[in-house]
Amino acid sequence: GCSNCEHKEEKTIKQRLLAKFKGDIQEESCPKCGSNSFKVIEIISLIEELGEIAESTGTKVEILSTETEEGEMLHSTFGGVAAILRYKIDY
Repeated sequence: GCSNCEHKEEKTIKQRLLAKFKGDIQEESCPKCGSNSFKVIEIISLIEELGEIAESTGTKVEILSTETEEGEMLHSTFGGVAAILRYKIDY
């Protein structure tokens, strides 16, 4: 976010790229006012954010470790995130 004009942006990036991103963002100018006071304000874990959203809607969350057969299968098949929906999906 920009401390000059209070412009804010949200980005979702992989944990392993966070250090590089933080360095890169300090080199950038604010896209709104052009000042060089653009910086990372807050870092929120995607897992925590999704958990909070799920909790606020009364959704049950289960975390499966990749150390289990089920967790490894979920990770290799769906990339690690899956949901069981309450409603039938029409194709």
